[in-house]
Amino acid sequence: MLRVQRLGIPSFIVCAAIFSAIAILSLRSRASDAPQKPQTAPKSETKGKEAEAFRNNTLGVAYMNQQKFAEAQKYFAKALTANAKFAIARLNLGIALLSQQKLEPARAALEEAARLLPSDPYAWYNLGLFYKDIGEPEKGIAAFQHVALYPKAIPQYNVGYGKFKGLMNEIEAKASGLFFAGHFRDGVSLGDSIVSGCNIVERVEKLLK
Repeated sequence: MLRVQRLGIPSFIVCAAIFSAIAILSLRSRASDAPQKPQTAPKSETKGKEAEAFRNNTLGVAYMNQQKFAEAQKYFAKALTANAKFAIARLNLGIALLSQQKLEPARAALEEAARLLPSDPYAWYNLGLFYKDIGEPEKGIAAFQHVALYPKAIPQYNVGYGKFKGLMNEIEAKASGLFFAGHFRDGVSLGDSIVSGCNIVERVEKLLK
């Protein structure tokens, strides 16, 4: 929970900037190195493209978590332009397209993602949802049979948590200058945290104008 005062905004923005810089460096360090082949791009250029693909995929996930599927689609497409073999970005693109009811391109992306990620339950789950939505239940069942529970998945809010977010909105509306921020407010993923920090900075700037 943040209590913002006029004199404290410079240090707050500096902290937000430092957090964002650390997060981006962390994302770059976690990008995997694709196998090199003869007569391909230089190693440094290849790593640069992988980092660009990873960064755009992360931004796409952040937009998708905000229900901005068209914006998310653009970033997933950029990620695949940088690295056409980035299977996770292909899966995310399919989800963004399906959320916009762009069925034919969604089919192509999701089927390719399932082919590239044969052991990924999320790829098969979303492909199964697609088949269910277009009225192909037999294909949907076959896809769902690949789905398995992953016990170490990212934590999720309990059902009904929306009422607590509504309560936070009410408190902020009544107490000018009081802001709630963090994993308990806008999501637990790294992408959500980055977007949450940016949103808080924008809200504070508006308050102080």
